[in-house]
Amino acid sequence: MKLFVILLILKTASLSHGATTSKCPCSDPQLCKPILTTPKKETFVYSSFPNNWMKYDWKKITTIAVCYSNASLLCYAHSQGVRVVRQADFTKGNLTDAADRHRWVLEHVKYVEDNFLDGLNVDYEQAISKDQPKLRDALTALIRELSDALRRRYKNPQLSVAIAWSPDCIDIRCYDYQRLTQIADLAIVMAYDERSQIFGECVAWANSAVNQTSTGLKKFLQLGIPADKLVLGLPWYGYDYPCLHYTKDNRCLMKEVLYHGAPCSDAAGVQLNYSVMKGQLLKMSFTGRMWDIASQSPYFSYKHKDSGDVSQVWYDDAQSLRIKYKFADQMSLRGVGVFHADTIDYSDTPEGKQERADMWGALPDRK
Repeated sequence: MKLFVILLILKTASLSHGATTSKCPCSDPQLCKPILTTPKKETFVYSSFPNNWMKYDWKKITTIAVCYSNASLLCYAHSQGVRVVRQADFTKGNLTDAADRHRWVLEHVKYVEDNFLDGLNVDYEQAISKDQPKLRDALTALIRELSDALRRRYKNPQLSVAIAWSPDCIDIRCYDYQRLTQIADLAIVMAYDERSQIFGECVAWANSAVNQTSTGLKKFLQLGIPADKLVLGLPWYGYDYPCLHYTKDNRCLMKEVLYHGAPCSDAAGVQLNYSVMKGQLLKMSFTGRMWDIASQSPYFSYKHKDSGDVSQVWYDDAQSLRIKYKFADQMSLRGVGVFHADTIDYSDTPEGKQERADMWGALPDRK
């Protein structure tokens, strides 16, 4: 849904920008060969900024999805047996044009080839309503053509698609999830921004709620989508919600902001990195860290120094993420995902080191 502004800029930039030549950039040419092995379980990590990757815990990662070009990252990732895939999107207005789809496919496959990557992660999030079957089928056709083109060139490429947390036309994304997941190797279930459409009481709540996510996943499985195709994507960020009214039982009533037919949405809040919430705002809290049992998520409330207004922050930390990682394993999903790895503190301060140890340490070990 609403991604970080910098990510949007990077994703929509020209693919040719910063691309390496077809000559292997690694000191060992073997590192330019694609990773052919397929792990039993995936830990799919989105990387949005090229400054922190050396401090990632590479022993945890199986696939890293990037929206930038970095030859050093490619060489190092391959030395660790980690696949590198490019994030990709498509302009909605051209989706029904077969010629435009074909050009897009050729361009992206060439980019993979020129940069020695292992595949693509297609993150298409534009609205397609139920009464737009041509647009829906065009999206499926795009993924089919892309899959065929990749497999003609590579022995074992990885093609993944990012999908909503539920197949119930979330944010008017009425896609053909059955066919999309049949074509792709992996489907990254975006179990975040789950307050994008609020039809009930306009109150702040969890960004990624276990009970809500469970409902969505079960519906995917009821469609006949194999659990082994699904990767549970979870957020390393949260939302800061200004409260119009703050109740005695710590409920934050928000301003109503329309979104895709819903009278209330998380657009009333501000998306924040984990390091900001944990390192700065939590210290200002008058409630301290609290815990919501239903969603298995932490939250807290604080007052703004200048105005005295109250805001409530909902997020995920190492405790809540461990629960959700375990939940993915219990449902026999293919694995888990992180959106995105650069929201935490990578400084060499004691606080930064501890934050990295907590968040990366919560991820399951590579299998």
